[in-house]
Amino acid sequence: RDVTGVQTCALPILPQALSSARSTIAAIKRVSNVPVYAGGAAVGGDDAARKLGADHWTGDARQLVGSLNQLARRN
Repeated sequence: RDVTGVQTCALPILPQALSSARSTIAAIKRVSNVPVYAGGAAVGGDDAARKLGADHWTGDARQLVGSLNQLARRN
């Protein structure tokens, strides 16, 4: 599938990096309106991703591509 024209930032996160991820997401949000995805088992789901400041959660790269394709179709 083609995800051309969709801008995003995907953050694979290890449990020990959650506070750094929160800071990184906040920095991205200060300078850009791109959707931010926090991903991986360390985050665990949409609620946890939103607590980090991300817009969405993705479990793996395949799920991320599917989500980006849905976003592209809406735009």
